[in-house]
Amino acid sequence: MSEQVRPAPAPEKVRRSLAFYKVMSIIAGTAVLILVVVMVIRYGFGNEGPSKAWSPIHGWLYMVYAASVINLGFLLRWPLGRMVLTMLAGALPVVPWYLERRVVREVEGSLAGSLEP
Repeated sequence: MSEQVRPAPAPEKVRRSLAFYKVMSIIAGTAVLILVVVMVIRYGFGNEGPSKAWSPIHGWLYMVYAASVINLGFLLRWPLGRMVLTMLAGALPVVPWYLERRVVREVEGSLAGSLEP
């Protein structure tokens, strides 16, 4: 039985997916920092209002971030473990920003290498 080789994804498709991931990484990192502040307000000062409003918004934003990771990961054929770890990074304050820079450098380097004659 012969093994099929999938063609490499189009560079433009990778760039669009990477741009979506970049935006969602920044949003997810900011959202989790806001969540930390909201949790301090809730548990430190007994005010549930901000938590009731922000927690569902944060949940939806995180799911969109996870979708951006899945989109980019499948496109670039990342192993499942890498996709899961990248998604989990979105649950920690500041980590999505750091990881976003690493992923962008790696992907842009790959794109530059694949476009050289």
